[in-house]
Amino acid sequence: MEDPASQFEDPFRTRDSTAWPPDRSAEEEARPSKPAAEPWWPSNEGSAGPSPPRPELSKSGANGNVAPRSQPAEHLLVLLQAEQVLVKRLRQDVAEWSQELHRLEEACRREDKVARREQAEVQKLETERGHLMQQLDLSQRQLAELRLEHRRHQESALLISGARKQREEAFFLQRLQEEYSRDSEAMEVSLTKLELASLSMEGQGRALQQATQEVHEQAKAEQARLDVEKRELQALQKALLSLRSTPPSPSAPTPGFGGGWDSPFGSTPFSGVGPEAWSSGVSLVDDSPWRRSPAGAGGVATFRDGV
Repeated sequence: MEDPASQFEDPFRTRDSTAWPPDRSAEEEARPSKPAAEPWWPSNEGSAGPSPPRPELSKSGANGNVAPRSQPAEHLLVLLQAEQVLVKRLRQDVAEWSQELHRLEEACRREDKVARREQAEVQKLETERGHLMQQLDLSQRQLAELRLEHRRHQESALLISGARKQREEAFFLQRLQEEYSRDSEAMEVSLTKLELASLSMEGQGRALQQATQEVHEQAKAEQARLDVEKRELQALQKALLSLRSTPPSPSAPTPGFGGGWDSPFGSTPFSGVGPEAWSSGVSLVDDSPWRRSPAGAGGVATFRDGV
């Protein structure tokens, strides 16, 4: 029969170790006899526990006596089997713990590797952060310089636009000045013409006033002359009426033959005027002294000339 202990291999056994399990027969023989311990059996939970009570052999012999207990070899075999089961369980536990330890070691190595990687990444990030901070400082300085340059460009653009605007305004003002100068010259010419026109109008007004005064004077002179002529006509009418009303005497001279024609009119204003003056067609009014007045000699139409 094959030994059941040979079915299990001890992983902790070295090359110099003896076969497993060791031979303990000599030790048991040298060991003082003791009462046999109660064997241990593996429990359902996997740990070793006390073995269940073994029933006593109740087989009776021919003489009716109780059968003796099992022999020590069987008891040792049971112990060996229990020990093998325990060793198997311990080996399984050791293997599990070894696997767990190996897993934990692998996890620790992975954690260390991850930690080293993270530390390297942290160092790399710190280095990159330093570079980025340097770039940020450089960018801030460049931004400040660009802002200053932009402000200068704005000022120069404002100055250029202001100069251009000033030139445009100066050109516009110059055009306005030229237009105003032309307008002022035209206004001066117009004012000069108006002054000349006003002077001519004043001269014409004075001439018209003088002519009006002369016309008034001539009208007054004509009116006076007409009044004198009217009185003369009235006197002549009276004389004619008186002559018509007076019958002629036989001793009176015939008109047109000279003689004493003026005798009846010796006391009249027409003394000295004979029938020759009447027959000649000369009017007494035409020989009046105001006929040769300066107003009449000036070429102004008299009443008789106009009538």
